[in-house]
Amino acid sequence: MDIYLWLTDFLLLNIFFMVSYFIKQQFHSWLSPGAFFSLFWYVVILFILIFARSYYISPLFICLLILYTLGFHIGTLFGLNIIKKLVLKKDLYIVRRSVFMYWAKHQIIIF
Repeated sequence: MDIYLWLTDFLLLNIFFMVSYFIKQQFHSWLSPGAFFSLFWYVVILFILIFARSYYISPLFICLLILYTLGFHIGTLFGLNIIKKLVLKKDLYIVRRSVFMYWAKHQIIIF
């Protein structure tokens, strides 16, 4: 493998680790989906770069992994916001359900 290609891969891998560490800092855990996904691929690619130097790793692949990791992270953020909104609207859901049940009970009595 060309030394310049190896250095490019190693530089992109360090950027990849910085992104995963940023995600870890936001969730305070390596077990969040984005951080876990990126840490797994970081270890795999680092192992390949160190122990299998003749194996070709495209820099485009590492860039795509960074984008996929950010996609996982954004998806997790959307998921958490939806959960928070559902918890806040729980009382409104109970009120709507009780009104519907009241209406349904009176409809059954009428018929």
